[in-house]
Amino acid sequence: MARKILIVDDDREVSRFLHSTLEILDSAAQFIEIRSAEEALLEVRRTAFDLYVLDVLLPGMDGIELSRRILKQQPSAKIILLTGKPTPQIEAEIRSLNVAFFPKPIKPEDLMN
Repeated sequence: MARKILIVDDDREVSRFLHSTLEILDSAAQFIEIRSAEEALLEVRRTAFDLYVLDVLLPGMDGIELSRRILKQQPSAKIILLTGKPTPQIEAEIRSLNVAFFPKPIKPEDLMN
């Protein structure tokens, strides 16, 4: 069965980059790209994903809160958080969630690893 990957980023170019990069690793994967956390929550309620790639800074609810809600529903969910504005506070919150974190701009090789 094809893996399902949810990408949540309000920047269409970043979203397409993430999609293209991850597609190199798994061309059979199914990708859904969404621009807001609220819309992502609706999708998460309908579908279980194998991987969540989330921007931290989103309009409305941020990616950290979205991660918390996903982990509440799926404690073993695999989540990657990305941000172009890492601060010590954001990094501490991400570490407390025990999810992967990368600063933007992300290098394709980092994402693939």
